[in-house]
Amino acid sequence: MRVDAVGNSTRDSTGAVLADPRGSPRALRVSCTAIGRCEIVSIQNAASWADPGARLRGEYLVADCRTLADVAAAAATDDARSGASGALAFLAKTLLASGEAGTFDAVAAADLLEAAAASVAAGRDWKALELWQRYSATRRAAAVAEARTDRDELIIDEKVREGGVLSVPVDERTLSADARARLAGLDA
Repeated sequence: MRVDAVGNSTRDSTGAVLADPRGSPRALRVSCTAIGRCEIVSIQNAASWADPGARLRGEYLVADCRTLADVAAAAATDDARSGASGALAFLAKTLLASGEAGTFDAVAAADLLEAAAASVAAGRDWKALELWQRYSATRRAAAVAEARTDRDELIIDEKVREGGVLSVPVDERTLSADARARLAGLDA
C-alpha cells in the first residue's frame, strides 16, 4: 500500500462534522493506492487498537507484512485486459457501423469507447471503467429522451386527430381508449 496523501478530515470517526478541521488533530483523511498484494503477518502495536487515546497521540497500527507473489493472477489480468480492450474496440466499431443517429451521438460514443479500450490496454483500468460508466449514462439518457419523444408525439398526434383546441399539457385521461392502450404499450 502506498500512501498518496494525508490531510485533515472534515469529519471525525463518528461521522460528526468538525467545526475547525485544521485545529482538530483527531481525524485524518488518508488516501492510499494498492500496489500489490500482501499478507499481514503480525501487528507490532496491537494494544493501540483498544487504546482510545492512541489516535490522539498520533499512534497508528503498524503491521508486519509479507508480499505475495501472484504470477497466475498477473497473467489472468493481462488476458482479461486484452479481452476487455478488444471488446471495447469492437463495440466502438459496431456502434459506428450501425449508423445509429438521433439524440445519441454515435461518433462521440465510439471515440469514448476507443479511449476506454486504450486505457485498458495501458493498464489504467479505473479510467476505463469511468469512461464505460460515462458511455452507459449517455446511452441511458438517449434512450430515455427518445422514449419521452415517442410518447409526446403519440399524445400530440392523437389530440390533433381529435380536432379542436390543443391545450398543453394534455390530460392523458381525455385520450381515446385506443390511444391510452398504445401509450401503455410505450410505457411498458
